[in-house]
Amino acid sequence: MQALGERIGHQGLFGSTPTWTPQISLEVMDRNGIDCAIVSISAPGVWFGDAQESDRLAKDCNDYGARMKADFPTRFGFFATLPLPDV
Repeated sequence: MQALGERIGHQGLFGSTPTWTPQISLEVMDRNGIDCAIVSISAPGVWFGDAQESDRLAKDCNDYGARMKADFPTRFGFFATLPLPDV
């Protein structure tokens, strides 16, 4: 979220990207009887015109997903982030 900064402009009704944590998702999942969720990075992804930055952001996202999977092995899975277009 920090990497997005002002890059993506106004978002939705509230004007900013939503707050998200694994704990928020776990609370929602528990309230709704959901055992497991698969997380992934949505648009705009990690490409902002700089291949090195994209590689670093993709690695950071993948490391975060791997930590989530390790911390909550039965609750979260994740789709790896690829640093498009420089895979």
